Amino acid sequence: GIELAAYCKCAIDISDGLVADLGHVLAASQCGATVYTEKIPLSHQLVEHAVNRDAVDWELVLTGGDDYELCLVVTAANESKLLHVASELALPLTRIGIIEQQQSLSIIDRAGTKLLLDHPGYEHFST
Repeated sequence: GIELAAYCKCAIDISDGLVADLGHVLAASQCGATVYTEKIPLSHQLVEHAVNRDAVDWELVLTGGDDYELCLVVTAANESKLLHVASELALPLTRIGIIEQQQSLSIIDRAGTKLLLDHPGYEHFST
């Protein structure tokens, strides 16, 4: 994370769930994003448990926590620089979506359908 920070607009760990933590970034930045489920890397254990990628519980993937991965926001101008540093570190990075001006978060599945989630992820200090 420290080496990549020079090329990122911002970053957040997704320990409370991708949707919840990305939502914090979007709220603070007053922007939105579109995330594509087909781009999200999945562990081979999850895919095996679900039989295949099409049978994955996307709500669990998007809102489940304790992943301890980073979600990075990078300008188009810095993307190649970031990927170069990641390559030198043997660090796999995956672009899963785009940042947009409209202040909303859209999750789009493989069929192009917008997913609606019951909750964004772990919420601190809630009942």
